[in-house]
Amino acid sequence: MTVPLTPPSPEEGRRLHQRLWQGDPLAKSDLAFAYLRSLTDWLREHNRRASEHDCTQAAEDALLGLMKNPQTFDPQRTELFAYLKMAARRDLINLWRREHRHQRRRSDWESVENHPEAGKCPREEDPVLRLCRAEDLAASEAVVAAVRERLPEAERPVLDLILSGERKNSVYAEAYGVAHLPPEERDRVVNRLKDKIKHQLKRAGGGRG
Repeated sequence: MTVPLTPPSPEEGRRLHQRLWQGDPLAKSDLAFAYLRSLTDWLREHNRRASEHDCTQAAEDALLGLMKNPQTFDPQRTELFAYLKMAARRDLINLWRREHRHQRRRSDWESVENHPEAGKCPREEDPVLRLCRAEDLAASEAVVAAVRERLPEAERPVLDLILSGERKNSVYAEAYGVAHLPPEERDRVVNRLKDKIKHQLKRAGGGRG
């Protein structure tokens, strides 16, 4: 069977999601077959620095997430491929975060092991300083988690896009479900929501404003 190069139509996506919701035993494999290739290709096209392995992993994670919790997709708000793109992008960001934490810990440990005075930590590699850096990262993640918890479900993809550094309002509009609005109105809605979320991040992190 040839893997499709393009995703199913919105109507086909709704039917696939309905089958998944109803517990059709073949729905999961059909969902993966229908979307994995297109989802991976989309991630590679929009994240040039990402490896093919990471894009495939993020696409698989997004599909598995929907398989486990089909209720997270609302066909009244958007079509299935748009939903999966936002989920896959979020999973790609989360994958990078995990890799960054792993590399950072490994780098800290190797710098201590390779120091000329093995067994003695140089000042800049003091274990206490490493612990503080880890706590700072945990605090940052705690801030994001707190803000995410307070946001309505529909606004959480916008938070993920802000954290990813996305700049195009068209991408935010698609994630928030307002891409159908006239450009000026769409941009007003998106900019207002972005400002709101950035304000909440700043306040949760201890900033003013």
